[in-house]
Amino acid sequence: MEDLIPIILFITVGFVVSFHLMTRHKERQLLIEKGSSIGDLKMLNFKSLSPYNTVKWAFILLFGGGGLFFGIWISEHMREEGYIPASIAVSVGLGLLLWQKIYGTKPNEDEAK
Repeated sequence: MEDLIPIILFITVGFVVSFHLMTRHKERQLLIEKGSSIGDLKMLNFKSLSPYNTVKWAFILLFGGGGLFFGIWISEHMREEGYIPASIAVSVGLGLLLWQKIYGTKPNEDEAK
């Protein structure tokens, strides 16, 4: 059974990567068929680089690391296991709530006018 874990892992990663590439290819084909300009095609590479998305991932990783640290620390002191996944989940949830509170409800400048 333990020998199947790496095989299943690589199959899953390969499936996800191939699905992403095929979806991206179909999206570009649709843009070309619609007659979009080259600028629209170049902007596809930069569509996920918004500063709010980057800050969201920073919050997730920062709070996830803090939760991992806290989970290891508390499991060492309590002499029981099971605190690490719970502390990671709770701290990532708190990080997303904090991100939503700070950056999530910004009104657009066009709507304010």
